[in-house]
Amino acid sequence: MVSCLLLALAAWHAWFYNSSVGFSKSLFWIAVGMTLGFYGDSHVGSRLWWPPFPHAILGGVTLFGLGHMAYIAACLRLRSSGQVFPPVRKIWGQVLLWQIVGLVGWAAIALSSQTEQQLRWPTLLYTLLVAATPGVSNAVGRHWAPWRWVAWGAVLFFVSDLLLAWQLFHQPFFMVDELTWVCYGVGQMLIVYGAQWAEQSARTDSVERF
Repeated sequence: MVSCLLLALAAWHAWFYNSSVGFSKSLFWIAVGMTLGFYGDSHVGSRLWWPPFPHAILGGVTLFGLGHMAYIAACLRLRSSGQVFPPVRKIWGQVLLWQIVGLVGWAAIALSSQTEQQLRWPTLLYTLLVAATPGVSNAVGRHWAPWRWVAWGAVLFFVSDLLLAWQLFHQPFFMVDELTWVCYGVGQMLIVYGAQWAEQSARTDSVERF
């Protein structure tokens, strides 16, 4: 949770010092997403009591889901920053592909379990939302190379959520907790610092063109 807080602060720091450039809108939404991630971590860990949810996991998936909406917004705001942006059909193609991946992953984990059945449908909605993040970010990353680190971060984040879902619905396997946190932590770092590297690349390209 502390690492998530530090990454949220790093994201806000990057946005603050680049608030005068067009790219700042994307950095702003990255910071919002990371802050919601920190709040979601805190809620799942029962360290925060508001807003109240009947199940801590429901609070976590709600807050993390909002965070992923912010990450998607960060990708889409690149269009207004002057960056080369992929055609809409390529974005939808990647989103559809990752929706299928998310649906298959959720079905393999949740439908094969007899525990936590009240969380099946909420986690389905959450899984599809989380899967949209690597879908959009991969579409942008395939079209504009500097954004690829963000895309890899989104993929690792998605993998960490599948591992968490396994622990929720099934018995944990050897070192699953460590593997989950590696994917989660590295994924968050790539999202935050990948966006900053992309901002620096965009700035360098702009100077070279000038």
